[in-house]
Order: sequence, then C-alpha cells, then structure tokens
Amino acid sequence: MVGVNVKHAVFGIGTITEYSNNYITVEFSEKTCKFVYPDAFEKFIKAKDEAVHKAILDRIQAAKDLAEEKRRKEEAAKKAAAERKAAEEAAKRVEIAKKYSYSPKPAVRSQRIEGKPLVFFVFQGGTFDREYKGGYIWAPKENSSATPPHHWTRLLDVRKGDIILHCCSAYVKAISVAKDACYDYQQPKELAVEDLWDLEGRRVDCDYTYIENPIKTSAYVSDIIRLSNVKYSPFDKFGSGNMGYLFEINPDLAKIFIKESIRQNPYLASIDYIDSFVSENNDD
Repeated sequence: MVGVNVKHAVFGIGTITEYSNNYITVEFSEKTCKFVYPDAFEKFIKAKDEAVHKAILDRIQAAKDLAEEKRRKEEAAKKAAAERKAAEEAAKRVEIAKKYSYSPKPAVRSQRIEGKPLVFFVFQGGTFDREYKGGYIWAPKENSSATPPHHWTRLLDVRKGDIILHCCSAYVKAISVAKDACYDYQQPKELAVEDLWDLEGRRVDCDYTYIENPIKTSAYVSDIIRLSNVKYSPFDKFGSGNMGYLFEINPDLAKIFIKESIRQNPYLASIDYIDSFVSENNDD
C-alpha cells in the first residue's frame, strides 16, 4: 500500500506514505492527509493505476466477504446454542411436570378471609410502562367475538387491599396494592394508540412499587409447576406463562416470588403491605 500513487478530486495526485491501524496517510503537493481505510478508496481517493485500484477494491471486497462469513457463522452458532438451551429447558419442564403428576383441576375461586388479601398476577407485556405510569390495570369487557374472557372479567374479583404482581417480558417488574375495587372505565388514551381493544372496559387503580432488580419467573419452574396445578392458573403445566391478562395466583407461589424479589431488592421489605403479606403467610 505504501508508495501507491492516488488521485483525489480536490487535492490532486498524492502518494501513500503510511498505512497502519486502518488509516492511510497521503502526501499531496500542498498538504498531507490521513484517511480511514478502506472507506477512502470507496469514497474519496482512487489509485492512479487502474489495475492497482482494482486490486485494492478486490482486496477490500474479500475482507468484507470474510467478515460477513464470520458474522453468519457466529449468528448460526448463537442460534444453535439458543435452540439447544430451549430444548434443554423444554425437556426439564416436561420432567418436572411428570414429577408433580400435573392434572388440571376445576376452577375454584378462593374464599375471601376477612383481613387477608387475595393475590393476582397480571401479564402486561408492552402495556406495562403505560399502566405503571398511570397507576392502574385495565382490561376490555369483551373481545372481538363479543365474549368476556375470564382473564379480563377477573378484574371484578379485585378488592381494596389485594396484591398484584406485575409481569413483563417474563420478569416480575412491580408489586402493587389495589386502591379499591374495579370500576367501568373507557380505554385510557395511552393504550388506545394500537387500536387493539374495544373502548368499553374496567379499571383497577393500583399503588405500584417498581422492582429495580426484577426476578425472572423461569428461574422458579419447579415451584411454579408444583403450585400451579389448577385451572386458570397464570402458568401452564410446563411452567410457562398462560395467554391472558389477569389471573389469581397461589399465595405460596406469590410468597416465593415476593421473597426472592425482596432478597434482590431489600427496600421492598419496608413497604407495609408487602411485609404484612409475607409475615402473614409465614405464620400460616
């Protein structure tokens, strides 16, 4: 590369005097310039000798092809590793499900005990940030088939003081306490942008506590399968999240999630309703 004569549209003819660390230095008649290699040969300068210029461009293309092939191999390796991990996790879930002889039971609503909250689990996905900022959970009354899915009508079960665990992207991102029972409320404008649901719905106002270091639910598959052996649980027989919005969750499983969240985020223990729930369940 050093010694090659090049042409520049502004500076004229020059000679490459140095090439190192992806830079080339070109000495022109009036000034010396430093260019990024190989960008310079594709944008600013050209070797005076056509054959030399073609050889340089061929070398640049060969390097690009090599880099692209390396990238493809790395992507393929990552994909294969991810598929292996997914297969291993799926096999593990199947074994755990067999161990606990999963057989869904009829749906039975928990009986309320005076002074003790029910615990709910909500899958918010892409709506989490907006509902968190607004301090609520919201669901339509009916779907496109004019039927009321159980995971939407479950908002009717929520009462003041009930605890809600908020899940987003497979992490428990927040814990809240219901400020009151649900009430009819048209779809909040921040949720209406996707135009996914009917406007008529129900809302529960919540006092959210954000979890700085959220736990991932998949880290507790054994506990999930062991404690989710009921119909309309938030998790299926393999420990994966069920499709839907709001579910009632087994208090013992909720306690595991909350205790682990406290372990990762000690400040949660200072929240009265969280501390009270964990303490009450420890006494049971």
